[in-house]
Amino acid sequence: RFPRLGIDLSYVNPAGIERDPDGYREMFRRYNINSINICMQSGSQTIVDAMNRRYRVDAILRFVDFVREVSPHTLVWTSFMVGYPGETWRDFLATLRIARRFHFFEYLSYSPRPGTASARLESTNSLFTLFLRKKALGVQFVLQLFFKMLLPAGIRHSGKEVGSK
Repeated sequence: RFPRLGIDLSYVNPAGIERDPDGYREMFRRYNINSINICMQSGSQTIVDAMNRRYRVDAILRFVDFVREVSPHTLVWTSFMVGYPGETWRDFLATLRIARRFHFFEYLSYSPRPGTASARLESTNSLFTLFLRKKALGVQFVLQLFFKMLLPAGIRHSGKEVGSK
């Protein structure tokens, strides 16, 4: 056992967390986990289901909350896909809403891969819509950096530390 050794968990499938939540919870209680990358793909259960991914968004978000409570030093991050065929603005807003539950996130545009089921689906989003959605996630990312990292570090405003009375 190496209690001081930090562990990074990369590209964790949310379905695995949902299959064995107690095992993952125990790992965060017992070991020094530096970071975990949970591949959410979308904040919309409709899109997750359309991708044929077998997990519930709400269950994974509860797990994220658990990790942040029990292991506050752990960086929790994810990846989102923008523009999956059939993604509506409502689906995208669900993704934007859950983005703030993570310390960090990256976002990629959907691109069809030959031979996959999604490659046969028709794209429902214009390039302009994809551009807007990616920009919105970019703004969300910058705001999260500012409010979660810089403000707590003691940025001063008008000669007074932000958050002080």
